[in-house]
Amino acid sequence: MKFSKLLRRVVITVVMLPIALVLIAGLVNLPVFDEDLNPDIAAVLQPAPTPPHEGNVYFAMWGISAAVDKNMIDSGVRLVERYRDKRAKNGLDTLTSDDFVEILGVADLDEPWLADFHCNARTRYGCLATALDNLQKDSMTSERSQLLRARHQQVLQMQLFQNWGGSSFTSPLPPFWTFLSISQLKLANLAGSAGPAAFFYQLQLDLRFWKMMLAQGSELIDKMFAIAGIWTDVQFLSEYLATHDLTDRDLGLASSLLEPLSAKELNLADAFISEQRTLYRSLDRGAHALPDFGLLVNPWLIQVNATLNSYYQHVIEPVVYLSSLTSTEFFAQTPLREQRNRDKSNAYGRDAVDAMTTIWPGTLYNLGGKVLLAKLLGYPADYIARVHDLNSVISLVELQWVLKSEGIESVDGILSKVNAVGVGENNLLKARGLGFDPEGGWLKFDCLYERSSCKIKLYGEYPFDTM
Repeated sequence: MKFSKLLRRVVITVVMLPIALVLIAGLVNLPVFDEDLNPDIAAVLQPAPTPPHEGNVYFAMWGISAAVDKNMIDSGVRLVERYRDKRAKNGLDTLTSDDFVEILGVADLDEPWLADFHCNARTRYGCLATALDNLQKDSMTSERSQLLRARHQQVLQMQLFQNWGGSSFTSPLPPFWTFLSISQLKLANLAGSAGPAAFFYQLQLDLRFWKMMLAQGSELIDKMFAIAGIWTDVQFLSEYLATHDLTDRDLGLASSLLEPLSAKELNLADAFISEQRTLYRSLDRGAHALPDFGLLVNPWLIQVNATLNSYYQHVIEPVVYLSSLTSTEFFAQTPLREQRNRDKSNAYGRDAVDAMTTIWPGTLYNLGGKVLLAKLLGYPADYIARVHDLNSVISLVELQWVLKSEGIESVDGILSKVNAVGVGENNLLKARGLGFDPEGGWLKFDCLYERSSCKIKLYGEYPFDTM
């Protein structure tokens, strides 16, 4: 009898405990208990002005795949407006295939002829050689290919990139990869079929474009693709230097392409601040934007202001500060920014968010907001590391140019030049393990971001003869 009573109490406790937790979670997360919004965040959340349409790369990218009888920019504007209308009226954070067909006038946006030109130069070497090899498989003479390449050339000469500034974390993106792949295709075609002057001219246009996007892009995804574009161009230049005999005039043209990134281009602060607005829009849309993040990420478990405040304090403020640092200063902050072995109570960035998700001995207050932040974030300072790595890769190719222009080819001569490299504002090569591998011909240094590849070859061969 006593055992049956004990068993009943255990069963009741087991059943009632989760119910109690649900009730407590619902109670503590009532809107009345939400925090006051940090005034600095309120200023950030002011609506952005509507960007101009004409000559704006952002809208041109959206419309680049439109049919031949459609205007590229008008089509891009219509797509963005369709998305905004669907989100405002129906809470839908998407564009369907029917939307693209209706507005762009094409039934299939897939461009199979571009598939072989998706090469990430930040993580692998040899993208130019790979592109040249793939060019032999297809002459790229179709009307569709010629149309997109002509539009791409038109966009390269535009002077403005201004995002519409209304994205959430689940919003569709313009076809950045398509644009980047066309860049690689065209540069490879010139590298294999034209002289250095034509190749360097196209490379100059491409670099100017991606640097403009890096400086003017307001969202993190804008800047990450700009970094990818610049990295690709710099690697293509490096491969070209390694495989061509160039005149002094050609080498002078190559040198003009190795301008280091400016302070504005290196500073990603505005993109991180934009992420604060993106989080707000995602939370503001509630159930329409959050179902993919799991059951706990539910509007009734989220305190909107508390989530925004935590994100700003633990993520945005630290990375905005890190973004303002020079390459030398950021390099010195590396042990701090990684946060992988630090006391959680003294952490920021990803580790701080991980610490906030602890339920016991933590609190059920804003449980959904904490889980959402944990799901959204990696190590945000790694994005800053990428742009500084890119700047150092530019310095690495500049060293390659010096070796080539001075005719230094012997192992001893190369090692002597490498050992003589100093440490400057944007040249941390020495401090970051600059070295030369004679066997493979690799000139390399240690990346700040461990998933990138910071190395180039001083000599190599194309897969076929070039002019």
